[in-house]
Amino acid sequence: MPKGRPVEIHSHAALAFVLGATCIGVVGCGTSHPPAAIAPPTGDSGTVVDGGVATATDGGALDDAGSMGDDAGAGPCVAPTENSLCYDSTPRDYIGGGRSVEWSYPDITFSPRYTPDKLVELQVEGPSSWGFWSFEFEASDFQVLGLGVYDGATRYPFNGPNEPGLSVGGGGRGCNMLTGSFEVLELEVDAAGELQRFRANFIQHCEGGTAYMEGQIRYSATTEQVDGGV
Repeated sequence: MPKGRPVEIHSHAALAFVLGATCIGVVGCGTSHPPAAIAPPTGDSGTVVDGGVATATDGGALDDAGSMGDDAGAGPCVAPTENSLCYDSTPRDYIGGGRSVEWSYPDITFSPRYTPDKLVELQVEGPSSWGFWSFEFEASDFQVLGLGVYDGATRYPFNGPNEPGLSVGGGGRGCNMLTGSFEVLELEVDAAGELQRFRANFIQHCEGGTAYMEGQIRYSATTEQVDGGV
């Protein structure tokens, strides 16, 4: 499957940088910023599929033999707006339960947390039918979180020093053990070290199984789309 190609980052008037560059002269670098409820730009009205309610599917091209790379089924779905998420899951996946879901702002709201060079966490709250979810993407101790593919991920925050961390869960469900991969397609912070834009594809397996959940999340991301995925 082709890799997602880097996207153009539209900088803010204030100093901003794309992760992967050296963190020099940036206020707040090396500190962790606590979650803060964010209202995405007012121009994004968002859309909801089937009223925002997860609908059961037979998995389509996604089957329980799926894994990263060329075996990842049909590839990740495409989140439809600059503040949105989507995922597909195979029938025996514990988190997704065989459902295909798409949500957009304002039906969901984002609370971001960013640790420079290391971690992006997006806490996402939706209607009661969907609930509260978290999406966490962490580089290993020997990497800087930037654009690119992170293979061999295990469950955040219990990933080892040589392993990227990944965790997607919600509705009271999470993996005890997790394997997977993610690809950061867009990542921008401002001079204060606050997350401004983020987009990533992900795929994860729970408990060492072959069933999986695969999707994309976008936080104030550019409206351009990226072909392919992880």
